[in-house]
Amino acid sequence: MDQTETAWLLEQARQLAQQATTYQQKAFYVALGDLIREQQKRADQLENELDGRMWEH
Repeated sequence: MDQTETAWLLEQARQLAQQATTYQQKAFYVALGDLIREQQKRADQLENELDGRMWEH
């Protein structure tokens, strides 16, 4: 997932959280945003690790 897709997903989660009518819905979409950020962070870390390993050999 690239940065553009991540930004779009985060914006969708934010909008849905704002439109939520119950606490449970809002909590779900806020947590979804957290998950999206964490997944992007992990993907970036793995990509950087792969780049580093390729340069070592």
